[in-house]
Amino acid sequence: MTKTYHNLQDALDNPLDVLILEMSMNTRISMGLHELESLPRVIGLFQNLEKLNLDGNQLTSLPKEIGQLQNLFELNLQDNKLKTLPKEIEQLQNLQVLRLYSNSFSLKEKQKIQELLPNCEIDFESEGKSESSLTE
Repeated sequence: MTKTYHNLQDALDNPLDVLILEMSMNTRISMGLHELESLPRVIGLFQNLEKLNLDGNQLTSLPKEIGQLQNLFELNLQDNKLKTLPKEIEQLQNLQVLRLYSNSFSLKEKQKIQELLPNCEIDFESEGKSESSLTE
């Protein structure tokens, strides 16, 4: 049975039931420390989203629909179980800050992410250090 949700947590708890998520005007979503193992593809519907906080979850991957968040300028994915990001992340041309520390990215994957987002400050270190260039 599909239905309309007005609360992101309820929608995330029942992703197969989501027909409409009436939150498209939200500019900030914080879902840190919710033990999420996956992010539903409906995240791509949040066209006005500017800040997305998903720290401290159990995410192992992101849906390619993350690339549809054209207004996103800050994405916090720290302290998850990510090893890769989808290529569609490069579509986030307005992204200014990407926090990725406390994940499991290889050096090769870190370099790929930096190539996909050359104008973004990407934090792979938890002490606030930004690895602006992995080749130096």
